Amino acid sequence: MADGSALWSLARANGLDENSPYAYLLWAEYFADTMVVATTEDDDETPVGFVTAFARPDEPSTVFVWQIGVDDSHRRRGIAGSLLDHLAEWTGLETLEATVTPTNVASETLFRRFGERHGASVTTEDLFPEDAFPPGHEAEVRFRIGPVTSPR
Repeated sequence: MADGSALWSLARANGLDENSPYAYLLWAEYFADTMVVATTEDDDETPVGFVTAFARPDEPSTVFVWQIGVDDSHRRRGIAGSLLDHLAEWTGLETLEATVTPTNVASETLFRRFGERHGASVTTEDLFPEDAFPPGHEAEVRFRIGPVTSPR
């Protein structure tokens, strides 16, 4: 089981939307089947990246990515893409979903490349408008990627 407090620290240190420490503990305890963690190669296995996700209750073959992040010092090495590939393999998902803010080009690119690697179409739709959030939060666009096949 992943260490929820270590994931919270990683998210906080790297500018991700910060959920409460309790949320990361719950993810590690109750959603371990839809969670992948990348660690260092040394003995301490410090997390350097993670993806938290869940199977949609109304559509169990669809896995929704709640959060994905990689430590700044380990970015641009393909870790985020590998995390998504492992998630797809681990869960056997048919469809991957995530939401991305309109200015988050890195995440948009990540999910589009995942679709390309897996021979899947990528569709987008506005999910939550900006006015659904407190001031300062952008709208969220849903990315729906599927059907997912083996990586190419």
